[in-house]
Amino acid sequence: MCYLIIASAKKNWTQAKEHCNSMALNVHLASVSTAFESVELNALTLNTDKISSCDQVWIGAYDSLVNGTFVWSDGTPFEYSIWQTGEPNLRHQCVSSSWNTSRSWKTTDCNTENCFICKSDTGLMPTTSTPTTSSPVYTTTTTLPQTTTTKTTGGAVTTTTTVPGPTPSSFAMLNLDLVIAIDASATMPIASFNEIVVFLKAVLLVPYTIGQGDPGTRVAIIDVPGNNGPLFPSNNLQSITNRAALMQALDNVSDYYDGSAGQLFIALLQEITRPDFLSAGYRTGITNHLLLYITGTSTFTDGNSAAAFGLAQAIRNHKTYGIIIIAYKAATINANVLQGIAGGADCVLQAATVDQLNQQGIPLIQSKTLAGQYCGM
Repeated sequence: MCYLIIASAKKNWTQAKEHCNSMALNVHLASVSTAFESVELNALTLNTDKISSCDQVWIGAYDSLVNGTFVWSDGTPFEYSIWQTGEPNLRHQCVSSSWNTSRSWKTTDCNTENCFICKSDTGLMPTTSTPTTSSPVYTTTTTLPQTTTTKTTGGAVTTTTTVPGPTPSSFAMLNLDLVIAIDASATMPIASFNEIVVFLKAVLLVPYTIGQGDPGTRVAIIDVPGNNGPLFPSNNLQSITNRAALMQALDNVSDYYDGSAGQLFIALLQEITRPDFLSAGYRTGITNHLLLYITGTSTFTDGNSAAAFGLAQAIRNHKTYGIIIIAYKAATINANVLQGIAGGADCVLQAATVDQLNQQGIPLIQSKTLAGQYCGM
């Protein structure tokens, strides 16, 4: 699929739809069919020039019969949605996405002028968009893993193509060993577990160069079980060779969901420091190593808090890993316990909703990994 993100030539919903349709027979105002496609569009839109001027972005959903039944203008079945709280508001019939804030959807007056996204399912997309005003028009056409940015001003067209995709150079040059540990016990219901997987795709989809190259970001994934255990990595640091393999690994991670009571956190810390684990892709020649632990609890059943503090402090002191902890939809949480393990409050996030998880979790992880500086180290 290809997407064309129009971020300066704002139009109302009907004009945006007609603009996309006029480009080619296969081009429509964008439909969104899956959570993965939503994550992909979020990432691509955030890397589009001039997107900061757009609070809302038109997508192709609308209430065609004014009866609360939404459809996609390109005929795609309306089977996926990510509405904001309190939406859809049936006073309005057209749907926009808040890409710069909650990144979820709401209904909007169809006459409002917004930025918009065109989509081609065939993988073919015109590389230019005809401007309707004298102002410059900035567009981004993306077919992962390639991005083409076109600037049209006064009839002159300049095109720059970057491969392998919309990857900021600072992230592309980043050497990072990232261990992702997800609470797979009863304290993290499967629905919340699946929301975390979508979140992780949003974090990792664009900025990092995933793989075994140098520079590059290596990723290991571990489900942290309840008392039924056992704990073992579903992927170590040398098994994920590219971004596609990472997305597949995240799609498969629920296969290891445990769902039993308890949380074997100390076993996690022991696992990621075992010689066998470290010999499978951990790079001693770099200094940026991170354990990202996403949990629904601060109570561990394989040892007390003091034991967790001591082991975590040793890991940080030896600079084996920095630690970031996200407590997601936790009914009760002891923030002091999590901050003691992570080494400080700046490396702990408590998120009660998907919006909080995305709005605060993504910048937390990306800023810390880019700087390579973590708490208590």
